Amino acid sequence: MRCAYVDLDGTLLGPGGSLLRGADGRFALDAVRALQACSRAEVEVVLYSGRRQGSVFELSRVIGSSAYIFEIGCGLVVDGSLEWLTDGVVPSVEEGTIYEQVERSGAPALLLEHFAGRLEYHTPWSIGREVSHLFRGAVDPAESQEVLNDAGYGWLRLVDN
Repeated sequence: MRCAYVDLDGTLLGPGGSLLRGADGRFALDAVRALQACSRAEVEVVLYSGRRQGSVFELSRVIGSSAYIFEIGCGLVVDGSLEWLTDGVVPSVEEGTIYEQVERSGAPALLLEHFAGRLEYHTPWSIGREVSHLFRGAVDPAESQEVLNDAGYGWLRLVDN
């Protein structure tokens, strides 16, 4: 094995995003030992998360990794080089961030209206994102995709994380 893709919250990290706490909240070294085992086996650890880029970058730096995936697969960074995995939608000076482009499209407002009372922004983690709009709620992913497709937003997905 050359590479291990490792999720953060609830996998590598325990409660409150702690590297040193287990699921039971007590001190645990399991995550550190797993990272150490990967290092000994010369397996590169690539963090992936729904978190914003800055947050995943910092955690990647802390564990000594040069690659990470952020905002649930929207961006990949390898050795400092960023690649957008957003089907050709990229940030630009003219169009703004991908987040702003999606916002201007009207798709988030459509979903919030269609699923009123069942879907809302997941604050405060939804603030300051570059790509994805982060919601919380209980909606059927297939139904949400149908709503997006019917409105001409087939290029977007509501992903259950």
